[in-house]
Amino acid sequence: MGYSADSLPATSASLQSIRCVAADAIGNVYFTDGNRLRKVDSNHIITTIYMDIYYVNIPNTIAVNPAGDVYFGTNFNVFRVYMGFAINESSTWTGAPVTLQSPNGLLFDSVGNLFVANSLGSTGEVLIVDTAGHVSYLAGDGSCGMSCADSVGALN
Repeated sequence: MGYSADSLPATSASLQSIRCVAADAIGNVYFTDGNRLRKVDSNHIITTIYMDIYYVNIPNTIAVNPAGDVYFGTNFNVFRVYMGFAINESSTWTGAPVTLQSPNGLLFDSVGNLFVANSLGSTGEVLIVDTAGHVSYLAGDGSCGMSCADSVGALN
């Protein structure tokens, strides 16, 4: 068990705990693999683009923006991968007061707005982070749990 095959054909790689997958506009595929983010390029070569050696910021979700930047969510934060390092993007967000507990889904639209599915125990919310880093709620606000009726508005 373990990791292997960086810079070799992806089919020869040993993989561990795969949680999610994303692709960019030019055919690269990215996925979480335990404490790493891995990339398979259009030539089917696998590389590690980020590794958390301390097991603190283990990726649990991944997305790629229209510019090709790779983002991942961990417990409590959303990071951008830059030259093998993790840059905490969620610490710079402005707007709605947000507590990221478990950002377990990330998605970019075609203009670069980031959608974040954030679980807060028995409640949750879907956030929109625009390209300037301003956060607003798309659905939920973290205060409505399982007791809320389905007929209420999306922001209740």
